[in-house]
Amino acid sequence: MKRVLITITLLIGTILMSNAQESIKAVIKKCEKISSVEMSYIINKDPQTKKVQNSVTTLKITDDPNLVKEFIAAFEKEKDNAYSISGSIKNGVSTPSSYKFLDRKGNYISCTISISEDNASASVSYRESPNKPGNISLFTSGRGVISSYGIDSIISTRGMNTDEWIEEVRKILEERKKEINEMREQLIDEVIQKIEK
Repeated sequence: MKRVLITITLLIGTILMSNAQESIKAVIKKCEKISSVEMSYIINKDPQTKKVQNSVTTLKITDDPNLVKEFIAAFEKEKDNAYSISGSIKNGVSTPSSYKFLDRKGNYISCTISISEDNASASVSYRESPNKPGNISLFTSGRGVISSYGIDSIISTRGMNTDEWIEEVRKILEERKKEINEMREQLIDEVIQKIEK
């Protein structure tokens, strides 16, 4: 009996996770055919496997208060499925701004909405990634050029998991530390030589 209850519980959990953010996704799909919506997308794939690493869909809704209300309702419907929620309350009215989900495949999904004061226009962003989105950037300096690598792009383009990425960052930082120390020593030597002349 316990085994049956556990199986049923796992099945219900899987069904709920698979339905997370579906209301928002359905409204986005509907927007493909609406003239008041400007839509763009970015899809990043692994160069070797061609597997989608992350995708971003953005929408700009102009003068369509009914569609904005439909998005707000979709966000509210998905509120309990999100693991992270942000929004605001003004004059007793709750307005969503960002929800984050984890689907049954392990994909991280981030949905954001920014609504105009008159509730007639909005910007919506839907991002899906197999890796948890991060705000960490790695800056490296080489020959006077500074580059920035976002954590998602390092993980996705090199196929690393988070632990492998952290180890890679440690190696790069150690190399840079050695370079900086060598440059400092060289600069000190040059200054000493100029002083001695």
